[in-house]
Amino acid sequence: MFVVAACTTPTYYAMRPPQPVTTGASASVSFQQLVDGFATLESCEASTSRTSSRCMRTLTLCENGRYVLVTIDAINKGRYDRDGDRVRAKQRGPGDGPGTFSLTLSANSFESRELAGTHPWTKVAIDEATSTCAQLAFDPALRLAPAEAGYR
Repeated sequence: MFVVAACTTPTYYAMRPPQPVTTGASASVSFQQLVDGFATLESCEASTSRTSSRCMRTLTLCENGRYVLVTIDAINKGRYDRDGDRVRAKQRGPGDGPGTFSLTLSANSFESRELAGTHPWTKVAIDEATSTCAQLAFDPALRLAPAEAGYR
């Protein structure tokens, strides 16, 4: 005996893997900033027994239009659009970072009112194989709903 079951058509998100977003970025890029209240990384680590990851904030812009902002207490994820040296981003999900931010890229840094601090953001080397960018490609929270297609 054979049983035939009717199934509903799976949703767009269940069937289709995330698609790359054209952001104008040629490769993923990462920046770090020393947390406020310390003159050097060494002074931060020595004063509070922190590891360097707790003394530095990190922003990684992935070439697929997703970003990760690691603050002292949280990992913030979202999506961004890039037009030349200008970036506009929107957080998706919980976190302690700004809900939206914009920045202007330069060769080795960026400027942003929303991500300002005492110390400048500086560009750091990124290992694509171990970066969070590969993981973000499959994060369902960062997929676009059809109504959001105009804002990547």
